[in-house]
Amino acid sequence: MEHLKRLLGSVIFLPFIFCYSYVVGPLLMAVLVPGGVVLLLLILGFKDGKKAFKDAFLQKQLGKK
Repeated sequence: MEHLKRLLGSVIFLPFIFCYSYVVGPLLMAVLVPGGVVLLLLILGFKDGKKAFKDAFLQKQLGKK
């Protein structure tokens, strides 16, 4: 009986984890990342938000060298 429960649990669980990993996850990322950037620009203002991104990218590039 325990093996049957485990088999049924796997049959139910695996399609959902596959769907989340390969379908829902990338869709959420495609929506939430740009949305977060827009929200940050709204909070900081366009000029200060652009400066923060520019400073962050320059810092990242300088750290690589």
